[in-house]
Amino acid sequence: MNRKQRRAAGSSAADHGAVSEMFAAAVVLHQQGRLNQAVAAYRRALAVAPSVAALHNNLGLALKGLGRLREAVAAFRQAITCDPALAEAHNGLGNSLADLGQHPAAVAALRQAIALRPDQAPAHNNLAIVLREMGRLDEAEAAGRAALALASDAAEPHNTMGTIRRDQGRPDEAEACYRQAIARDPAHPQAHVNRAAVLRAMGRHTDALAAGEGAVTITPKSAEAWNTLGACRWDLDDIEGAETAWRRAARLAPGLAAAWANLANVRRAREDLEEAEEAARRAVSLDAGSGYAHNVLGMVLRDGGRFDEAERAFCRAVTVAPAAAEAHVNLGMMLLLRGDYTAGWAEYEWRRRAAAGGPMRPFTQPPWGGEPLAGRSLLLHGEQGLGDVLQFARYATVLAERGARVVLEADAALTRLLTGVPGVAAVIAIGAERPACDWHLPLMSAPHALGTTLATIPAAIPYLRAEPGDAARWSALLAGRPGPKVGLAWAGNPNLGDCRGGAANRRRSIAPERLAPLLRLRNITFVSLQKGEAAAQIAALPPDLRPVDLMGRVDDFADTAALVAGLDLVIAVDTAVAHLAGALDKPLWLLSRFDGDWRWLRDRDDSPWYPTARIFRQRRADDWDEVVGRVEAALRERFP
Repeated sequence: MNRKQRRAAGSSAADHGAVSEMFAAAVVLHQQGRLNQAVAAYRRALAVAPSVAALHNNLGLALKGLGRLREAVAAFRQAITCDPALAEAHNGLGNSLADLGQHPAAVAALRQAIALRPDQAPAHNNLAIVLREMGRLDEAEAAGRAALALASDAAEPHNTMGTIRRDQGRPDEAEACYRQAIARDPAHPQAHVNRAAVLRAMGRHTDALAAGEGAVTITPKSAEAWNTLGACRWDLDDIEGAETAWRRAARLAPGLAAAWANLANVRRAREDLEEAEEAARRAVSLDAGSGYAHNVLGMVLRDGGRFDEAERAFCRAVTVAPAAAEAHVNLGMMLLLRGDYTAGWAEYEWRRRAAAGGPMRPFTQPPWGGEPLAGRSLLLHGEQGLGDVLQFARYATVLAERGARVVLEADAALTRLLTGVPGVAAVIAIGAERPACDWHLPLMSAPHALGTTLATIPAAIPYLRAEPGDAARWSALLAGRPGPKVGLAWAGNPNLGDCRGGAANRRRSIAPERLAPLLRLRNITFVSLQKGEAAAQIAALPPDLRPVDLMGRVDDFADTAALVAGLDLVIAVDTAVAHLAGALDKPLWLLSRFDGDWRWLRDRDDSPWYPTARIFRQRRADDWDEVVGRVEAALRERFP
């Protein structure tokens, strides 16, 4: 070797040493989490040694950590160009492509990584994650099993398998997988978050709360953990705790759309629609593909009486998230509200899916799907509030006319009354032993199954009747009272502690004091039809304004029907008493909140469901005084 060659060799060795030192320094920065500085250090090293595949690979990892995914993809591709056999680069490329939503290309890259290094558990695990995101659950499970076989002592493969099991509809196994992950790494935040989510889905809300609290204890700066904790508190009706957690999540990660959507939901529950709308719109702007965010925005707009805007939001929700059951239900109610019953009933059927607020009770019979009913039996069952059952019990008669032997299942408070519905062969209380039947059908699915339109609503009124002897006894209790007898019901189910339903009930209810202009009409005897906690509210009225209260003697709705039978008129907010009066063919004046329920339709003061009904709607949110003023004038006209 001559002098010139020796100098060149010495220079090459010096360059190699310098690159090694630069590489090592960059790795230290990378390990310290100083990613921007690490990127700069890797680039300086690459300027000296552009063909070193490991440098390009590490640069890709740092860029991916910064969320600069397209640059990361370019770096990984360059690493593969320099060394096509570098399995780590194929793995990194696959992960980055997956984060960009390019799932088929990600699968190809990860499969190449596995082909090069089949003993590397992370590549199998990453492949399982991508396949799960694509909905290819059987393939995802196979990849997950391969990862577990190679690294059963690691937490991450158990966490991934838990998520696959969850998506397969196997929540018990999913929860066990998450526990396995936590056993291997008690500080694994995602496993705690995932376990809390699956426990929520299983209805184990107390356990879910403990898991959520564990997640924020381990990673107090994790917005996802706080967001999950908020959901756990919400499930337990801790509205303040939920709001606190969701505000923390939004502060930690202002770009987390789910946190803003949840915050919108809690402000909606607190009837702060202005802040709720602001938060919901922020969620939508952050993630236009979030069906949940669009659905929450729709609910906020609906609560504000902005029905057309709400319908558009729900339409958008089901467009971007076709499987979002709650959004379909909400869209259905908007369509029903404007009288589009054909499309509305179809969308409303989504309530029968678990995601729409809880699964239906189990039935051994198959659901009725329109088969001939002659000579067959049908279990028709209530599913929601008492008023819903009273409104839709009319369908028992329609189905009986088609030849079915109809067994009606309902709340015990309704059974005695419902035995009088024409065509009903038997009435049983929920929880009692069910007779053998050929099919079952939820009451509120009957309109869809029968193709009910506005023009074909079964309105053969009355379809409920008070027992004559009972009616006579209750009328005797009111004998001697002056003037016409007018029943009053001013509050619905309070949903105490329910942060989801309580706000709607507050909007539909009226404090008795606000009815004082009516109660001062001396030529009318007002009779309370109010049960439950709200019944005691009349004690706050002056004695001479209190309605006659016989409800302490009422045991069930058959008693209430007998009492109503002796009245001249019923004035009620949107509650079961209103449906009872309408079904009994009693004159009904319904007091409807500004964001009225879908069954009362829009912009009309009558109801195709109850020919005797007259609707007094709020013209402004929470303005009951104006409504009461119109009712007072109508009473003076009716009973001069």
